[in-house]
Amino acid sequence: MMDRHDIPRSPLSVSSPDAHLGDSYGEVVARHVNDFGADVVRAHSDRFGLFGLLPLPDVQGTLAEIDHILDDLGADGLAVESNGHVGIWGIGSWNRCGRTWTAARRWCSAP
Repeated sequence: MMDRHDIPRSPLSVSSPDAHLGDSYGEVVARHVNDFGADVVRAHSDRFGLFGLLPLPDVQGTLAEIDHILDDLGADGLAVESNGHVGIWGIGSWNRCGRTWTAARRWCSAP
């Protein structure tokens, strides 16, 4: 399909409902999806990039996954949905996530 529509490269990312399914498995889901995406990128680096999925609204899990996404997987950025169940980035406990994200200085996708 990409060739048929003259799309040379595309980032992989996840849309709603993201990793938060109303249970405690957000970290597990995010890690699995991110690792799978990184495998696809390694196999086809000329065609795909990766915007990592965050286990929102889990602050500690999100901080750990940001490190894994950017440092371990070498992803191109982070995907944060407007309905990420987080309130406002930079307020309260989310201030740490905002600072971590800003310090990473990576491209980010905000659908």
